[in-house]
Amino acid sequence: MSGATFLHFIGNRFIPSQSERYFDKRSPVDGSLVGSVAEGAEFEVDLAVQAARTALAGPWGGLTLAQRTELSV
Repeated sequence: MSGATFLHFIGNRFIPSQSERYFDKRSPVDGSLVGSVAEGAEFEVDLAVQAARTALAGPWGGLTLAQRTELSV
């Protein structure tokens, strides 16, 4: 398999699929393999929800939409 491996980005860390399952991502232009993407399941969703709650309880939660956008771009 060629191409990149895309992991989940949760809580400011790259997290592989706990199930170790990945799916191929192909280019819509020519069908070539872009890479493999980690499948998400309940474990990854729970991590993401906890990370979001933690972020909102910290400084991120006090930012306006404009400030968040500025930081994200």
